[in-house]
Amino acid sequence: MKAINKDYLFSIFILFILILVLFWGILNTYAYTDVYEFILNAKNDNFINVFIQGGRLLYGVLIKSIFSQLSLVEHLKYVRLFSLFGGFILLTVLYQVLRFYKVENIYALAITVLFACSPSFNIIIIWAATFQVSWALLIALIAGYIAVEFKSNTSVFVSITLGIVALNLYQPAFTFFIIPVFIKWLTNRDSQILLKPLIVHVVTYVFYFITYKFYLFGLDLKPLERGGIEYNIVYDVLHFIAGPLKKSLSYNLIFVSRTWMKVIAAFSLIVIIINYIDIKTFSSKLRSKNVAITITIASVFFVFSMLPNVISLDKWISFRSMSTLFLLVIIHIIFALSNGLKNCSFKLQLVSISLLMIGSIFSAYYNINHGFISIQTAEFEIVKSEVSKISDDKSMVYIKPASMNSLAEMGYIKRVVTDEFGRFSTSSDWVPIPIVKMALDEKIRENVRVEVYGGQPLKENEILVDIEKEFKERYWR
Repeated sequence: MKAINKDYLFSIFILFILILVLFWGILNTYAYTDVYEFILNAKNDNFINVFIQGGRLLYGVLIKSIFSQLSLVEHLKYVRLFSLFGGFILLTVLYQVLRFYKVENIYALAITVLFACSPSFNIIIIWAATFQVSWALLIALIAGYIAVEFKSNTSVFVSITLGIVALNLYQPAFTFFIIPVFIKWLTNRDSQILLKPLIVHVVTYVFYFITYKFYLFGLDLKPLERGGIEYNIVYDVLHFIAGPLKKSLSYNLIFVSRTWMKVIAAFSLIVIIINYIDIKTFSSKLRSKNVAITITIASVFFVFSMLPNVISLDKWISFRSMSTLFLLVIIHIIFALSNGLKNCSFKLQLVSISLLMIGSIFSAYYNINHGFISIQTAEFEIVKSEVSKISDDKSMVYIKPASMNSLAEMGYIKRVVTDEFGRFSTSSDWVPIPIVKMALDEKIRENVRVEVYGGQPLKENEILVDIEKEFKERYWR
């Protein structure tokens, strides 16, 4: 027992140090895209409506309550710290779930570390708009564990209730429910344990959808596109394979060349498939049938990992919605590595796993800091320093926003990745005016006129904020 406690404490310490190293930059002064608008508009009475219409009632309540209290971009670090705290608890609970299902300590730690280094986990911590996602994932994980481990009607009720809470915070996060189910099945390959928790999973969606329609009716609101359902199953599955699955298979190497991304994705897929196939499989029809069933069950888990996105009319792919899918890929890769090294010495296993974790950490650090935080921090610093030249509230500020691919074009970054890494906030057309407003002193914020620059000559009391030009001169020569 003492050895187990020692391993546990050491692993939790490693996870704690890891999040400090990766996410120290969240203390910087920055925001990203929607968050500028959130601070400006959270006090409006109808601010919450768009979140209710999107099926995220609890998120709407929370975001209005929190952001209506904020007035400065500097305050956002507290929101991100709240998200990070939830993320740390999530990692520790995930690690404990893996150990509960008899995953060896070194491999349980590796799975948890690699998940912490995934683009999905990274973005939900560094972007203040997703502060609720780490908590929604945690709630869904607990709901899934209760569904698979407890048999009473009360436990079913608790699991469904927690699931509805997670769905009202962030629908894709509820898919984390399947993680304890999948781990238990993977460690004993007993398909009989699947029925009850997966029924609870589906029933939770049904109850959530009923409550969603009920409060839309009660508040006389119409659903957003993401509230609609796509009934073309073939299209849904093909979209899943070509989009989310392909991205998750290349893990956190998001800024390597596209050729290498394809190679890595293909290699990962081959490893996952081979891991299910015994070398003697084809000498027995029975074994072949069992492998086919096993691969089918695993495939169903993969589809369930993105179910809200797969069946929704809104098909936008983003890392923030792919946490469960990333974790499934990571679990498969680590289990395959475990099987490949099972006859090797512990020292070789430790070295191999350590190298994989270290490589993942370096890649994640680059993605977080170079691909996101440094860009957003620099952009806000540029705007704030330029508008500090304003002498009174009769001035006029023109902003020339950056183009979507400007950072890639100047060679600062390889490419824009989804809508989350490798770009300026002002490349979204709803951001330029709010970012200037938030950079202005609160006393003159409401009176200073702000417009997007149209190329006209500047007059007296008018200033121009040129994001790309200033970034090149200050940060990228």
